[in-house]
Amino acid sequence: PGSGEGMYALPDNVSLAPAQRYLIARNGAAFRQRWGRSADAQFDDTDPTIPSLSKRSDLASGSWALKDGGDEVVLLNAAGEVEDAVAYGSGNYATLGLTGELNARGDFTLQRVPGAQFPTVREVRHRFLAAPPHPFETRSLPTIPSTTHPSLD
Repeated sequence: PGSGEGMYALPDNVSLAPAQRYLIARNGAAFRQRWGRSADAQFDDTDPTIPSLSKRSDLASGSWALKDGGDEVVLLNAAGEVEDAVAYGSGNYATLGLTGELNARGDFTLQRVPGAQFPTVREVRHRFLAAPPHPFETRSLPTIPSTTHPSLD
């Protein structure tokens, strides 16, 4: 990680399955108040019923903070290998081997869509979309409607 980056570990009892949704809130209490359901984990210890992430000071010296203008999020496995990664805005796509550019405008959020998996698909616009926030819904990329083609006899 670069200077000022933050690294956190999921709770010890958590193992993520492929394509599993795992919601992490900065403030678990505020998240539940807004969305009516709890996140799976939280950064700030605001709700004793929600597990908190533990800071990995041995890996990075910074704190969790995503910049509005651009940043990166990386998911490492227990061996420290990259399992998934995303960059957005002015984030460093090349360092993570990613292509494309993601930007969310206004109140939109970037949301993972099922199907295109890292590292097979490195084009971030094929793995994420910008849309209004709905943290408990599975989203998908728009599809092109099928049409019948005329016969060219």
